[in-house]
Amino acid sequence: MSDPKEKPLVHIRNDSGISVSRPSTAPGPVNSFTAKDFADYEKRLSQDSIVKPLGAYMPHRSQEDDPPRPVTMPGYVHDGFASKDFADYEKRLSASSNRQAFEDAAVMKAAALLESGMLKESGITVELNNAVTVPDKRYPRAFRNIRHKILSVYRRISTLIIIGNLIALVHLVATAESPLDINPGTLATATAVNIFGTIAVRQEWIVNALYSTCLSTPLSAPLRVRRLLAKVYENGGFHSGTAYAGTAWFTLLCATVSRLYIHGDLSANPIALVAVAYITLAVLVVILIFCFPYMRMHWHNHFEFSHRFLGWLAIGCLWALIMLVIENKRVATDVAFGSALISEPSFWFLIAITLMIIMPWLLLRKVRFTVENLSDHALRLNYNEKLAPFRGVAIAESPLGQYHSFATFPNPESDLPNGQSIIVSKAGDWTASQVLDKSGERHYWLRGVPKTGVLGMCLIFRKVVIVTTGSGIGPCLAFLNLPEQLRRPCRVIWSSPRPAAIYGQGICDSVKRCDPDALIWDTRAQGRPNMVQLTYNMYRESGAEAVFVISNPKLTKMLVYAMESRGVPAFGPIWDS
Repeated sequence: MSDPKEKPLVHIRNDSGISVSRPSTAPGPVNSFTAKDFADYEKRLSQDSIVKPLGAYMPHRSQEDDPPRPVTMPGYVHDGFASKDFADYEKRLSASSNRQAFEDAAVMKAAALLESGMLKESGITVELNNAVTVPDKRYPRAFRNIRHKILSVYRRISTLIIIGNLIALVHLVATAESPLDINPGTLATATAVNIFGTIAVRQEWIVNALYSTCLSTPLSAPLRVRRLLAKVYENGGFHSGTAYAGTAWFTLLCATVSRLYIHGDLSANPIALVAVAYITLAVLVVILIFCFPYMRMHWHNHFEFSHRFLGWLAIGCLWALIMLVIENKRVATDVAFGSALISEPSFWFLIAITLMIIMPWLLLRKVRFTVENLSDHALRLNYNEKLAPFRGVAIAESPLGQYHSFATFPNPESDLPNGQSIIVSKAGDWTASQVLDKSGERHYWLRGVPKTGVLGMCLIFRKVVIVTTGSGIGPCLAFLNLPEQLRRPCRVIWSSPRPAAIYGQGICDSVKRCDPDALIWDTRAQGRPNMVQLTYNMYRESGAEAVFVISNPKLTKMLVYAMESRGVPAFGPIWDS
């Protein structure tokens, strides 16, 4: 029978990974232990308490292997080394060197695993690569490509808009006496309605309202419904669909104006009216050309400036055109100019369009940022502004310069009352120049209202997996830094070269606070992981309802497709603007 005075032992592990066995009584004053207890405790500590987790990863030789022995140089005789002796010496020396190199590499790898979070303090590696077999993709390849690539939600919305406009056009042609008798005013109204939709769906207030509506979906709603509503970020399909349709309607209007000009039916300023109409059409076509994905990706700066300045020019041309049209109407019908103007539906739509373009510029402001240089690859911008969660801002160095969009996240360690942060990493000429600039304080221009981002839709799922790479951790922190009662349970996969060195230990700690078992993969030490395997494993292991991917365009599209084609709800930015 054991001594009743002997304390039961417990096995604990301290922060450094050292395991110790001690009496279950918590450490306290010396007189709380008996002399026998303390002697036993010291004995156990000296014999078996020090356990290094890295030892589990050291190479072990089986008992059948030869025990290691010193490599001694063969004896030298008067006529030199015996060739056989020297060959054996070189062989033993090489084996010893290789063994030492292998052991050193194992230690380095284990240290990298421990630092990156792939090695638990217990000495167990987080083995995810082969934990679950990734199933085959659903359906035949042709059907998959049509469903998930060709007919994405973005393109479905755009296609529905175009089909709706085609139905309206067919109705107009069917109800007119002839295709040439379509009222130009009707064509102008159709153009104005579509351009209004193009501008409206990009307004911050409307975008935020769309997100708020979808975020009100209860968790009790069917997953199929929540999965569909979470695609609200693909609302850009409405923007592109109405833009193409509006340009098509305006082309028909130009053709009608040309016919009226040829027949001499324009009463006032016919040449000016035709010229303004075709200038407007040319501007709209140029804008559309720069909107094609290839142009947008390879000449993004040109896309941004053409969208803004040519867009303003197009609106100015439309104002000039409507005035010329109303003047013709006044002369032809002998109606007062003001009466003719207010009776024209396109006039009111044009007012709304103009106001929506002006409003963000009324909120133009210059904001002070303090800079936290994380590394030669990334920096953190901190500023003070009260924001709702998941909002993104666009910043520029000059009011009319190029605006760059970044996700914001709350900074709980800030001394500012409404501290917010932005992560900027080298991803282009502009971001590289910002990282290389070592000034501690800067001012940027912000305009409009911050817009809700993709990760906001995490809240309509019970549990999610967040997958990110590199500086994509910035947007993710908008979710991870939320108070626990405001966010949903989540698991995190973050793949990045030297995450702690580049983005700072504070960022890594923020990730671990939200998900203590987060998988932080150091690609510099561990190589590039199989992201599909890791993501699917964590999705299955965690019991999550959805996967959110924040990465570069190529990986985001690949990973979202890989998950969706296997029936996993997956979401990620689509870079449609």
